[in-house]
Amino acid sequence: MYRMLLSGVLLLLAVMPASAQVLSAAGEYNLARGLYFIEDKNKSLDINAVINEQNWSLSNKETGNFGFSTSRYWIKIPLNSEVQGRWLFELDYPLLDYVDIYWVENGEVIYSAQTGDNRPFAQRPLPFRQFVFYRMLQPGQEATLYYALETEGTFQITLNAYDEVHFERRNMLSAMVYGGFYGVFIVMAVYNLLVFFITRIRAYVYYVVFVLGFCILQMAYSGTGYQYLWPDHPEFNALVFPLVYALSQVTLLAFAANFLGVFTMGRWLGRYFYVLMMISAGLGLAFLLAPYHKVMPMLVLHALLVNLSAFVVSFWLAVRGKTYAGIYALASGIFIIGMFLTNLRSLGVVEGNFLTLHGYMIGSFLEVVLFALALAYRIADIQKAKRLAEKSAHFAQGQAIANLQKYERLYDSAVTGNFVLDRDGILLSANSTLQRYLGDEYREFKRYFQPQDALLALLAECKIKGQVNDATLCAQNGRWFSVSMKWLGNETGTIEGSLTDIQARVDAEHLRMKAEDDKSNALEKLVVGIAHSVNTPLGIAMTSTDFAREQLELLQREYKQNTLTREYFNTAVMEGQSSLQIAQQNLSRMGILLNHFKQISVKQMAYNVGELYLAELAEITRLAASSAGITLSLHLDENAHFLTFPEAVKFILQQWLQNTVAHAQNDKGVAISLTVKIYGGHLHVHYRDNGQLLAASELKHIFDPFYTSQRGSGRKLGLGLYQVKNTVHQLLHGTLETYIDNGLHFKMQIPTLGLDAKASTPDPV
Repeated sequence: MYRMLLSGVLLLLAVMPASAQVLSAAGEYNLARGLYFIEDKNKSLDINAVINEQNWSLSNKETGNFGFSTSRYWIKIPLNSEVQGRWLFELDYPLLDYVDIYWVENGEVIYSAQTGDNRPFAQRPLPFRQFVFYRMLQPGQEATLYYALETEGTFQITLNAYDEVHFERRNMLSAMVYGGFYGVFIVMAVYNLLVFFITRIRAYVYYVVFVLGFCILQMAYSGTGYQYLWPDHPEFNALVFPLVYALSQVTLLAFAANFLGVFTMGRWLGRYFYVLMMISAGLGLAFLLAPYHKVMPMLVLHALLVNLSAFVVSFWLAVRGKTYAGIYALASGIFIIGMFLTNLRSLGVVEGNFLTLHGYMIGSFLEVVLFALALAYRIADIQKAKRLAEKSAHFAQGQAIANLQKYERLYDSAVTGNFVLDRDGILLSANSTLQRYLGDEYREFKRYFQPQDALLALLAECKIKGQVNDATLCAQNGRWFSVSMKWLGNETGTIEGSLTDIQARVDAEHLRMKAEDDKSNALEKLVVGIAHSVNTPLGIAMTSTDFAREQLELLQREYKQNTLTREYFNTAVMEGQSSLQIAQQNLSRMGILLNHFKQISVKQMAYNVGELYLAELAEITRLAASSAGITLSLHLDENAHFLTFPEAVKFILQQWLQNTVAHAQNDKGVAISLTVKIYGGHLHVHYRDNGQLLAASELKHIFDPFYTSQRGSGRKLGLGLYQVKNTVHQLLHGTLETYIDNGLHFKMQIPTLGLDAKASTPDPV
């Protein structure tokens, strides 16, 4: 009874229909996952036998891959359509020799086609590089798609179904990619062929042949060559891929050997590359005599060996500092990775994906581009070596001329002071420049520099080392000089030297160091000021939030312990709200502070160029002075105008007024005087107040960041006048000065941004 039940279950499973792939909506469908296959080793099955066959194997891979095999493979794909329209079915591996297509409905063959790359291209259902046919489907229509596949290469099955719109988009994109790919290859070949005709460097010929071979190889691999170049020659199509593949290895070896200089690196290495070339050529000829599936794996492995050999040599040269070899190694390494992934897919080791499907194409594209770049670097190295050789020759020639004319050059009108000393440092001769540098005391050369020990040490060093020796010495007149000396040998017993005035360089270095110190001090003050201003509100906000968090934790604990009372809850909530309110207030204060800090940079203000009308400036000043209770004395021509950054000038005036209000309080009342004149293409502004006098030590710091005499009073930051200085110097490109003149006196001068400025008076203030 148990055996009968088991037999019934197995019979039911054998006749159970295969799970159909549902075309539920317009789009793209991968049919390879979920296909069924049978290996027909004897090639004895026909479509009728296959339709009734029950012993199918299921594939769950993204792409079918059966490696190298001489069998015939039958593919079965049950389909169920839920939409109406024209559907296209694609088998995207153009190197399959024979592809038979059968469309079966209700056990009957409704449509069939015979194609493959060993059959004429015109026999294909649709004229595409891949194998494509279409069917009109109706909702609820069920069918089974069968493929009978034979090839001497690898079985790679990439099956897709598209509605008409998606297929057109995908095919257009594919055409653009391949067109761009081949276009780049052809352009690179033509360009480098022209470079060869100019330079006559043999490596360019090998590169051009290599690039064209790669281009044809990719056309054969992708099926575009059979589609456009030789559609009526299937016998040629069957051989073009392996033959061009072998040719590409030969040209690659020739290019690598010539480009990397293999034959100059050692006899054994040159012979090794020759052997690799012979093997590549032999494998290409072997395709004419031996079966494809036996020769192709050997050619694939040999191609890996070829590329690895070139990669090792180029990497070794790159380690030795050859830039062009490093680029070659990078190109070769990328190509090896792409070829390795593609070959693993071809051999059925890994599944098909974007990298394994297109790795060879991507790698070859990058390799060709980088090879061209490496060639450019190689030419640059050759030209550099040539220039160095020419420079060396010119230098030798110059040295010869210099030796013949050395005594004449000593007394030329040179920029440096030239001289000759005896072995004891006594001056024998000098040119006019030296006399001008040292004055009437130039004959006392040995005693002219302080301290004298430095010059004596330089003389002793010249005699010991016998080479050019340099020192920086200070003369008695306080000027600095760079002194170079060379001992000419015991035969002449003299020392030849030169002296250069470097006082300007010393002064410039002192100024630079002072500027660096000033810059560091200003930056330190700015950082310390920002930290000081932000620290207090930040600390209060952190303390308040910590207190609120503790209240919430206590409230949660009381709740979990079931001891929470209404009174405790209300108290905790009120205290938490109060803490958060304090934190919010201090964070808002920080935001205001940070906005002030942001305004330090003039670039953040986004001022616009426009006309500054003095009438408007006068009105703004009157209103501000009136609201602050300040007595105003105004001197300007209200009919004049000036092209500048108006808002920046108003901002400067506003800061001066705020400074007066904050610092100029006295018993007599605050008074200011504003004088604005336009002349000489400049705007001259004089602002005076009657505030308390500043000490000289305070006046020089008035424009420093965070300098204020009222820190903490009304939250004074001490940034206003610092912003004024930045605006005048960085934006307006003017000058700003301050004086003690019965109060504080600001004097500003800025240039116009236009060709002319309407002047109010030609006289300065």
